[in-house]
Amino acid sequence: MRNHDQTRGKSGLDNGPDSLRQDLDESKTRIKVLLKSVSDAVVIADIDGTIDTYNNAAQTLFGYSADEVLGKSVTKLMTSFDAGRFDKYVERFLKSDCSEIISAGPKEVIVGHKDGSSTLVELTLAELSSGKKRLFIAAMKDINDRGPSLEDIHKIADHDPLTELYNYNYLKMELGRVMERRKRGEGNPSALLYINVDRFKFINDTMGLDAGDCVLVALGKKIKQRLRGSDMAARLSGDEFAVLIYNTTQELAEYVGNEFQKFITKELVEYEGKKITLRCSVGITLIDGKTDTLGEVLNNAVDACKRAKNLGGNCVMIHQ
Repeated sequence: MRNHDQTRGKSGLDNGPDSLRQDLDESKTRIKVLLKSVSDAVVIADIDGTIDTYNNAAQTLFGYSADEVLGKSVTKLMTSFDAGRFDKYVERFLKSDCSEIISAGPKEVIVGHKDGSSTLVELTLAELSSGKKRLFIAAMKDINDRGPSLEDIHKIADHDPLTELYNYNYLKMELGRVMERRKRGEGNPSALLYINVDRFKFINDTMGLDAGDCVLVALGKKIKQRLRGSDMAARLSGDEFAVLIYNTTQELAEYVGNEFQKFITKELVEYEGKKITLRCSVGITLIDGKTDTLGEVLNNAVDACKRAKNLGGNCVMIHQ
């Protein structure tokens, strides 16, 4: 047994940084040994997302060996949807009551696998005290074999969790199907409406991220209220939304785009007693079989929206 007086002074305090470092290294070693036998996948990372610890069960869940992930970003283990928003998640975490977030209990999330597939897991997040370094421990239990149905998993994978609209990945798949049908000469043209909130960065910077989320949720509700049952809507990222209109003409698409724009900006959004004026710009492009690629369709709609913003925003432009 180590002599207590060899590592601590008479006051009971550590003799110096070498002793603290040694204690920390020993603690981490004990944790790693313990985690090897835990059935749940466990990943420990710092506030920047750099992976510090990765147990055997995590290797089974994610398909990566420890050598492939240790020292790398935790985004490697996320779906592309979450990985692209990791910085936003961290920013919101630091600005919020951390203790409230990490003690909120387990939640169901989708994680990525090395082979490109996704898995539904039950995630529990907690902060791990480790000297001055902030570490966070994520324990994950694979629940694909119980509880949620395949339909539930698809909904999590295909929908934006904030607005409950379809997400960017699903929109791309549906646009691909629409374009293929048109190239084969099947059906009538469709149209893509690209909707972007005006002055959204100003709202986030002056009122906070929660106010920005409130605006996005309100916009999602308004889009769903105005949406025809035969059409679909998606949130692409941030303040970017899209509406796919089937069986239309350029004139009808332009009319629908203006109706959306008017309906969205008709009422104020309330947040903590404050009223926010909701403004948006809309860009429209027709999908008539003449565009070659998915990227071209999306870029045409975005370019039309940029023209609307260059005119002062809060208006509709159609790609010619």
